[in-house]
Amino acid sequence: MARTLLTLKDDFVRTSDPPGTELTGRILSNTNVLKPQGEYRLTPSFSTAVNYSWTRVRFDDRAIGDLIDRDEHLIGASVFWKFVPKGDLFLNYSYGISNFTESSDRDFTSHNITVGLRGDITAKLSSGLYVGYTREEPVHGNQTSFNGLILVIGQGVMTEQGGGSGQFNGSVFLARTNSATAPYSQLASLGTPIIQWNGGGTNGIQYNSCWANIGNNMHFMIVASREEMY
Repeated sequence: MARTLLTLKDDFVRTSDPPGTELTGRILSNTNVLKPQGEYRLTPSFSTAVNYSWTRVRFDDRAIGDLIDRDEHLIGASVFWKFVPKGDLFLNYSYGISNFTESSDRDFTSHNITVGLRGDITAKLSSGLYVGYTREEPVHGNQTSFNGLILVIGQGVMTEQGGGSGQFNGSVFLARTNSATAPYSQLASLGTPIIQWNGGGTNGIQYNSCWANIGNNMHFMIVASREEMY
């Protein structure tokens, strides 16, 4: 019976698919995932394993890359119970660190717990089924900073909570154009916007004309539209 199993997997993807809900338009990016893993069988029924993964994400467009280029590290340990000859029940805990190359205020850590099945559960059923729980925590939770123009248009409500020393450099524009109650219809005239700022620290808004005008040199396009029939 082999007691030790070592695996090394490296995946590289070049794609124009959007990375998720933050961006919906086509954008070129490279993603490389390196996954070494070691498993040691203690008895015929029980084994343990350690896992690590390094995910490197880079976008071609530097205006986007400066915001979400990142390196993600995940390290963890698992226990396996062989409850059928070719199938295991496993429990895994992993700790993750996500470091953004330029926007370090986005850095976060994560705690991940996963329970699942692997292998041949029956002669006709093979499974890779698993369920899990993830909790993410910001590294700079009270240090939120931003350089540029912030537009709060619609219900026109902006709320800041907590202390810290983060700062907005640029300008913030608020406009109440819609009702704050469903169905959030458009107002006949502009309403009064609301800004709420709670907490201590030295965070604040510093007007900066250079950052406020940064949008003048950007190219904007429609990435999604919806037409409703009445």
